[in-house]
Amino acid sequence: MKPGSEPLRARFPALRTSPPPIYLDNAATTQKPDTVIEAVREALESAGAVSRAVHPLGHAATERYEAARERVAEHLGVPPHEIVFTRNTTAAIHLVACGWPADGAVVASRAEHHANLLPWRERLLPLAPRPDGRFDVDALREQLQRERVSLVALQHASNVTGLGTDLDAVVDLAHRHGAVVLLDAAQTAAHRPLEVERLGVDLLTFSGHKMYGPEGVGVLWGRTEVLERIRPVQIGGGTVHAVSETLEPAWREVPWRFEAGTPDVAAAAGLAAALDLLEDLGFDAIAAHERALVAQLHSQLERRVPQLRFAVPHDPDSCGPVSFWVPGLSPHTLAKALGDAAGICVRSGYHCAEPLHRALELPPTLRVSVGVYNTSVEIERFVDTLAELLQLHGL
Repeated sequence: MKPGSEPLRARFPALRTSPPPIYLDNAATTQKPDTVIEAVREALESAGAVSRAVHPLGHAATERYEAARERVAEHLGVPPHEIVFTRNTTAAIHLVACGWPADGAVVASRAEHHANLLPWRERLLPLAPRPDGRFDVDALREQLQRERVSLVALQHASNVTGLGTDLDAVVDLAHRHGAVVLLDAAQTAAHRPLEVERLGVDLLTFSGHKMYGPEGVGVLWGRTEVLERIRPVQIGGGTVHAVSETLEPAWREVPWRFEAGTPDVAAAAGLAAALDLLEDLGFDAIAAHERALVAQLHSQLERRVPQLRFAVPHDPDSCGPVSFWVPGLSPHTLAKALGDAAGICVRSGYHCAEPLHRALELPPTLRVSVGVYNTSVEIERFVDTLAELLQLHGL
C-alpha cells in the first residue's frame, strides 16, 4: 500500500461513508484503521487485570499489555522498561512536571502547546520565540548562563506552523549546562521516525490518537537514570512491591511505579497496531506524500485565495500543518461553513497555542493538517470550496 491510495483509504471506516468526509484535522486527532479497531476489539473480548492475577485471563492481559510496551520500545529503539504508558502527551508531561525534583528552573518557549507550558508554570522561565515562531537557541544560551536550569521542554514541531526545532543545538547546549531535555513529539510521531539515540533527548512524549491509534493512550520514554529522578505522583495498585503499617511504599521498578491502577490494555494494543501501519507504509513515503500535499495546498491557496494570510511562509521541510486567516472573516465561521457545505473538517482558533499566536501577532487561525489517507483531489476540493465561500461573503 501507498499513502493516499484507495487500498489504504479503504482500511479507514470513517472514510467509507458516501460521500466520505474530507478530513483535514489530523494535527488534532486522526482516524483509525481497521487493524487498530480490530486490535482494540480483540483486547476487549476477554477481561483480565494486568499484573494482578495468576489466572489465564489475567495472564493473557498482562502478556498483551507488555507486548505493546515491547512494540513501542522497538519502534523507538530503546529497552522496554524505559516505556511508560500514560493517557496521552498531556498526562505524560504532567507526570514529569509534578514529580520532577526542585533542583532548578524549567525553560520552555512561549511557542509551545499549552500542555507543555501550563504544567511547568510555577517554575517556568519562558522564552520568547524567534520571529518565525521557532525555538530561540540564543535566548536559551543566555538563560542557561544566568540561571540554574534542570530541564528544557520543547516541541519537535509546532502544531500551528509545522516548523521544527534546531534540536541538535538545543540538546548540546542543555547537556553542557547539566540540564535534561524533554521533547514533545506529539506532532511528529505520525510523520517522522522517532529514533531516540539520534535525537539525543532524555525524555520524549507522544499520543496514540494523533498517529492513527486509539484515544486514551500515550507514551513517556525516558532514559532509566532520568526516570528514576521523577517522584511517582499517582500512587496506588501496581506501583509498589509492599506497603508498611505506616503506609510507606516500597516502589516497584521503572516503569511500573508510574502506572497506577488498572491500565488500558485495549488502547495499548491499538497503539501497537498503529505503529505496524506506519512502519508498513514507511516514513520516507509518508513524508514525501505529505510534503507534496502541503506544497500543493500552499500553491493553490496563494493563486486562488490571494486575500488570505499565512501564519508563516511555506517551508518544504515543515511537518504540516498549514495555518492561515482571512481578514474580515472569523475562522470559526469559515470552519463551520466548510463542514456544512462539503463535509470538510478543519480546525479553527488558537489550537491550544495562544501564547504563540500572541507572540507572532496572529489572530485565531484556520488550520489544515494532512495525513496518510489524504489525497490531491481532497486538497483541490478544499481550495475550491474555500474560494466559493469567500465569494459568497463578498471577500
